[in-house]
Amino acid sequence: MGSVSDGELIGALEEILTEADLEATTVRSVMQQLALRFPNDDLEGRKSFIRGELVRLMDTIEERKESKEEPGAASLGEQEEEVVEEEAAESSGSEVVIEEIEEEAEEE
Repeated sequence: MGSVSDGELIGALEEILTEADLEATTVRSVMQQLALRFPNDDLEGRKSFIRGELVRLMDTIEERKESKEEPGAASLGEQEEEVVEEEAAESSGSEVVIEEIEEEAEEE
């Protein structure tokens, strides 16, 4: 009977979750997949560890998805581009005002 390490279990959980539908994934289905991957190990005694890691990994995956899907979350490059465009618009507007003032001064 082999003894699978915590690292091996976590790696297997990550692989399983990247391929799984998180909405339909259960502890039981994950335990069954782990049993297939590690047939020589009795994983029932490590169920609480597996459950804890499963919850942690699922939360991490969900957070990543949410941060990618946020409509207001622009990348740093997009944010910099917006600032440059805003500054250009502001400066062109102020240049027009300066030109008008100069024209009025010349007329007087």
